[in-house]
Parts: sequence; C-alpha cells; structure tokens
Amino acid sequence: MMIATDWSKEGRLPKNLIKGSAPLSGLFDIEPHRHSQLQPDIRLTAREAKAMSPMYLPPIAKGPSIVAVGGAEPDLFHWQSLEYAARLRFHRIKADYVATPGDNHFAITDRLGNARDPLTKALIAQMGL
Repeated sequence: MMIATDWSKEGRLPKNLIKGSAPLSGLFDIEPHRHSQLQPDIRLTAREAKAMSPMYLPPIAKGPSIVAVGGAEPDLFHWQSLEYAARLRFHRIKADYVATPGDNHFAITDRLGNARDPLTKALIAQMGL
C-alpha cells in the first residue's frame, strides 16, 4: 500500500517518497480472505477488499521491489506474491520474487538479523549500502 500511495497528498512529502519496497509474505489481494474463517472478524465488503488490495492499485513509487514469501506459506501467498511481482514488472518496476525455504508469515522476518542471509543481502544491496 505504501508504493500505491501518492505521498504528496499527505502534506509536504514528495510524490516519490518511497525509493524501494520489500513486501514480505504480503497479502496483495484481500478478496479471498472475505471468504475465509476470518470474515466474521474482519467483516470486509467487496468494495473495501478491493480498495485495500495493492494488486489492483497502480504503483506510484517506481523504485525496485523484492517480493519475498516464506517457503512454508500456503499456495495463496506464493500465487499472490508471484502475481504482484508480475504486476510491478508490467508497470516497468524492477521486481524480484524470492521464496525463503521453510519460513512462514512470521518467521521470514527472523532472517533479517543475519547479515549473511541471502534475503538480507538482497535488501541491503537494494538500499545501495
């Protein structure tokens, strides 16, 4: 959602505030969750789900992206991550898809404390550090 936001509308921020992104095990299309066991708690309408789904919003920020997903995530996470990376590429944004072995939605961030980890290295390289 951060790269689909026009930050110039949020005060004195530049439109290109975000220089790159790295969604980790992201939910890019919220609609399927309306039809899951979560719906009684989240109570989303179809309109709300579409408005909150980065998959259907044009990216404003044009910086590179690393779309990473935990290897142990359900297929829906993999499909959405692959599709989102493809959509970014359609908008001429450099987007790499990365699946991290054995990780789930929460464990994927654990590796970020290890400077030798391939995902961490990719993120640091993307930042130009």
